[in-house]
Amino acid sequence: MGQPGISEIDIARIEQALEDVAVLLEDDLVYLPIFERLEEDLAAARAKQDARSRAREIRKARASRNAAPTPDDPEP
Repeated sequence: MGQPGISEIDIARIEQALEDVAVLLEDDLVYLPIFERLEEDLAAARAKQDARSRAREIRKARASRNAAPTPDDPEP
């Protein structure tokens, strides 16, 4: 099996960590690499979530297109 998907909880946790590190960063630049990594992780998590949403919409559109009768289908 593949990795589990990014959930809203994961994104919320990254956002919370980003806020916490932002506070630390105000006093000490040593936290800058952590802050930048969290920003990257958040962007990646959102992109992955967006891609899954787009894929879900494509699948739904395909399912409804396949379920719709075509003009060549005989009527019951």
